[in-house]
Amino acid sequence: MTTELTTAHLIVEGMVCNGCEMIIENQLKNINGIIEVKATYANAQINIRYHDELITIPDIVVTIEELEYKVLKINGKDEQTHKKENKTIKNKFNMTQFMGIIIVIIALYFFIN
Repeated sequence: MTTELTTAHLIVEGMVCNGCEMIIENQLKNINGIIEVKATYANAQINIRYHDELITIPDIVVTIEELEYKVLKINGKDEQTHKKENKTIKNKFNMTQFMGIIIVIIALYFFIN
């Protein structure tokens, strides 16, 4: 695993006090891969440093929304835009995997024959 950390800046609706900050921070700090969390209700922001090999933004969003808060923006983009970008990346990755499997099958065919 690399030591590189990823930083995410989230805008969250529903934080109204210091207690909300502590609830979110404590819940996220208990997740494997999250290194640092700072929630600030005054500007509705959560800053997170994490290992993206161990935890993903969609997992983080689910955890926050299970606490009855709503994630509005991720790194300056609304959540729907972020989901579309992730889906596009996953589709490209799936196509790459598929092509890799085809190449391996063709290579095995020629190797066997």
